Amino acid sequence: MWQHSLLLSKVISVMQNSNTAVEIIFTLLQELPQGQAEQFATLLWSVWKSRNLRVWENITDTGQVIVERAKQLL
Repeated sequence: MWQHSLLLSKVISVMQNSNTAVEIIFTLLQELPQGQAEQFATLLWSVWKSRNLRVWENITDTGQVIVERAKQLL
């Protein structure tokens, strides 16, 4: 999913210096330019949507579907 979003290198960089998911998320939201921060936040929502689809409707999304849903939302 991160490869499809073009945020992979930044996510990896932050993950190497952060210990928790909360630190990673807030660091990325603070360091990314506004457009990329919006994309990141929307991707997180799309991941959550994908999780719910899997749990409640037994639908499995690909990384590309997750990214496309986020783009459409933006």
